[in-house]
Amino acid sequence: MDCISSANVKTIAMYKYLSNATVNSLTAAPPAAEPSSASAESADRATAFVAVDSTEQFNGSTLLVAAYIALWAILMAWLWLLWSKNRGLTARLDALEHALHSGASAPPSSLRTTATTTKTEGVQP
Repeated sequence: MDCISSANVKTIAMYKYLSNATVNSLTAAPPAAEPSSASAESADRATAFVAVDSTEQFNGSTLLVAAYIALWAILMAWLWLLWSKNRGLTARLDALEHALHSGASAPPSSLRTTATTTKTEGVQP
């Protein structure tokens, strides 16, 4: 133990002191407080309903109804969007079937997309 310097001994002693102080402070019981009217009131609120005196902008039932209305509005908008897309796809499918049954060589221009282009001798259709 001759290789341990006095600085190391002081450091080790300090760590032991701090660890003991930390353990003692964590395990010590908090000081007992005198029961006040505020703690008695909070104890009553924990066991029974006591209304809070405040100025609420909206009550719970109003917020519940607003949430249901918003939910139904979003649902109806989504269903309308699906219905309108389905109606457009059905119209395009009917036009394509009509073009295939009539023997046309190319689908009607309303069914062509802008991404389909053919390069035939540098001339675009």
